[in-house]
Amino acid sequence: MQVRAAVVASVYRKSLRLTSTSRQKKYQGEVVNLMSNDTQRLMDLCPNFHLIWSAPFQIIVALVLLVLTIGSAAFVGFGIMILLIPLQGLIAARLGKLRKTLLDWTDTRIKLMNEVLQGIRVIKFYAWEQNFADAINGVRASEVVVLRSQAFWRSFIGFFLIVSPVFVSTATFVVYSLNGNLLTPEIIFPSLAYFNLLRFPLTFMPVLIIAVVEAKISVNRLWEFLTSEEIEDVPFQKIGKPYLRVSKGTFVYDTKNLARPILKDFDFHVNDGELVMVVGQVGSGKTSLVNVFTGGIQRMSGTVEVNGTLAYAAQQAWILNQSVRDNILFGFPYDENHYRQTIHAACLQKDLAMLPVRSPPSPLSDTAKKFPFFQ
Repeated sequence: MQVRAAVVASVYRKSLRLTSTSRQKKYQGEVVNLMSNDTQRLMDLCPNFHLIWSAPFQIIVALVLLVLTIGSAAFVGFGIMILLIPLQGLIAARLGKLRKTLLDWTDTRIKLMNEVLQGIRVIKFYAWEQNFADAINGVRASEVVVLRSQAFWRSFIGFFLIVSPVFVSTATFVVYSLNGNLLTPEIIFPSLAYFNLLRFPLTFMPVLIIAVVEAKISVNRLWEFLTSEEIEDVPFQKIGKPYLRVSKGTFVYDTKNLARPILKDFDFHVNDGELVMVVGQVGSGKTSLVNVFTGGIQRMSGTVEVNGTLAYAAQQAWILNQSVRDNILFGFPYDENHYRQTIHAACLQKDLAMLPVRSPPSPLSDTAKKFPFFQ
């Protein structure tokens, strides 16, 4: 559980630091899948991790005891188990491929569901419900085909786990009897006890192999995500009066396309007390200028200096599903004087006076979330 919590936290922190290029490759559905399915595979492996070395050790000890009891006939059972190992490996490899295919289909389905939920109003306006339903059902049908195939191979390996110990013990006793030895209770019962010792590692070794293969696939997916490009940390200083400054800066969104920088040899300076408004046509670089100071664009050369603190209010508001007061405080402790100064600075007195008085203030409605500055 601790491993899963740590991995989920790492994925969440990484998702907040992805560059725009990385966000285009790692959509929201894949991130959700990483935090749910892939972390679950790692957690499933942890309780059985020590079986990787203990199961072979148990098999060797049981075989030694069998050799001491029935002699060379024990090597017949050992040889059969050796011959069964490649079959177990083939089944594990097949299940690993099915697991990877299943994750790809799951990522696609989650991506489609997110698109539907985010654009549900447009879908309803244009009556596209059936089209999107058919697309989702098609992806789900492909996912079910892989799940059915995976269940078949799991059932086969379950049957294999039940039959193999019985087959091994039977073959061993037949060879022991054909060598002219007499099967007596003193031989049969201890041998069966040793074969029962083999049952547990033989039962869990294939399951463990499957768990290791699935965990390896999940680790590769997590590693690919966690090593994606991150936004650059802009150095903050607190020396003298506040200011913003960019000197000879060259910035790109995609580090693989350095020949076409978004901003080249760019200079920008804002002093303390100045109000600066950036106006321009669509695509002229207004958002890129903001991304320079938030780290949302890659700096190739030049310097970026922020002396003081930086606050960023996005065009699309991010509102907590809590009261108006909680959205204003935003996690800070309540100080009445500071709270009233903040309301006065934001010119919200008249807007708040129009709201009904409630104790405690009610959570924001969906309409209020879209117009947060009038709450």
